[in-house]
Amino acid sequence: MRSVSCDTGLSDEAIDGLLLIYETFIHPHWPVIYLPALRSLRALETQAPILFDAILAISAANSDLTQSPAPVALGERITRGPLSSLSETILESVRHRILASLYSNRSDLATVQALLIVSLQDLGYGRTSLAYQMGGIASRMAIDLGLHNVGPTAGANGGVGDGRRKQEQCRTLWACFLLDKILAAALQRPPMLRLADIDAPRPSVMERDELDLWLSGGGQHFLKPQAAQAMECVKSHALSSFNSWCDIGIIVETVLDQVYRPAARRARAEGVYSQQADEATMQIDAELRRWRANLPEHLQWRDEDGAAGHANAGPHVLTLRGWYYTCMLLLHRPRVPYLQETYENDHDLDAIHALQRLQQPDPSSSLSDPFHRLPKGVDASRAAANGICSIMEAYESTFRIRKFPSSWVYLVFQAATVHAGLASHAGRARGNDHLNVHALSPLRVESIQRLEQCIRWLDDMSVTWASASSHVNILRNLSAVGAKTRPPSPQPDAAGSFDAGQLITNNNTGRMLPPPAPDNMTGTAGGTANDIIDDWTLFWALMPASDDAGLWHSFNDMFASS
Repeated sequence: MRSVSCDTGLSDEAIDGLLLIYETFIHPHWPVIYLPALRSLRALETQAPILFDAILAISAANSDLTQSPAPVALGERITRGPLSSLSETILESVRHRILASLYSNRSDLATVQALLIVSLQDLGYGRTSLAYQMGGIASRMAIDLGLHNVGPTAGANGGVGDGRRKQEQCRTLWACFLLDKILAAALQRPPMLRLADIDAPRPSVMERDELDLWLSGGGQHFLKPQAAQAMECVKSHALSSFNSWCDIGIIVETVLDQVYRPAARRARAEGVYSQQADEATMQIDAELRRWRANLPEHLQWRDEDGAAGHANAGPHVLTLRGWYYTCMLLLHRPRVPYLQETYENDHDLDAIHALQRLQQPDPSSSLSDPFHRLPKGVDASRAAANGICSIMEAYESTFRIRKFPSSWVYLVFQAATVHAGLASHAGRARGNDHLNVHALSPLRVESIQRLEQCIRWLDDMSVTWASASSHVNILRNLSAVGAKTRPPSPQPDAAGSFDAGQLITNNNTGRMLPPPAPDNMTGTAGGTANDIIDDWTLFWALMPASDDAGLWHSFNDMFASS
């Protein structure tokens, strides 16, 4: 089996440019290849041709702007470059050869690594079923090869070559695990490779691709001019970042199991309270916060600095942080309707605090509020969505938009779903494009602005990754659905307090929530108070965890006007 690179018409210079893209942007995310053992990635052209071609395919998908050092102006439309079709051609060749090898009962480490790359590219192109299948084959082939039982990477009887082989095996196995979690979350499907199945150590961080400068191979022209100098001395830290990302993958697996499994979603839809679910949420939240506190110093960041707090970080480090926020978002988003901040008065923060005090559980009561012990879901969800947006701002100011990993479509979309729900308002739901932002709270205005920001990013990313193209309509529909279901805020009196008669109790949750809207405000026309609150609860509780368009159409259909 030989590489197809000699049949593509690419010059050696063009191939070297594609390999530089891979080593600069893709390898730090997925360090499956043991680079310290290679003088150059060109060695794979003869050693592992199927992997070499997969590298060319995914690099070509990101290559359109590599020849132009001029930055793209804000709002300027980026078009697909000449290597996009070549990327598809090589990808199909790799896929065909992989499937043929299965018929011949041939499998090896390079094939697993190629499958990882193929699945990531299919995910970006919106071929979700194919991505899931290719990722599944990668996981099962890794198990078939025994990678999940790799022993210690250094032993008394192990030579240098043996240590390198085990390192590459460990890297590939954990990459399969991480890809599996991405696919499970992005497609809302069961994981195929679980932590309980793995008895392999993590990759060692005492390697060249951990300690080398991120731009040691060149590639400064991939950065915005104002960021190139600051990034020149940044170390890669690819392996410590990868190991920390695997830790987040483990937590993602727990979130999907505890929060998004069918039984849990059904219980939320039926308004069934579960103390076990509450305890699981608190434990996962605490685990996420411990993970962040225990990060090594070179991976730490500060939220209060916004986009500036993410400056001078490599793209893989930003991806790691983005998945932390996404995990936090997925954990807390279903609980948004149970928390009083969702129903803030549009003008008066004192009124918000008064509503909070009114809704505090009675300490003398034998029945404690089942939600007061949990983190405030609306605050945690909004903060996580804003965190993703801050990372995007830092990414956009440093790197070219075309260099985004395919999984970033999912991260940006998840942030947008939170802001679409919190930004929902009556005017948008009734087809009125004019919005008087002065009549809304600062938090609502922020969500509206963040939503439009996410839509712009997704539109830009859709040029490289077609999976982003359907998301804009989904988000517009989500905002309209949120406007239909969202109860209005109760109005305070002159003293800033609320009449208890303005609040009603949701029969399913026992929470004190605002009354239904009149016909000229948000809310389902003709519905009862509990109907509106139940719709608002279902809106958040059953919001899909994925970015699969079919699931979102079914979700929107639940709230279609009769």
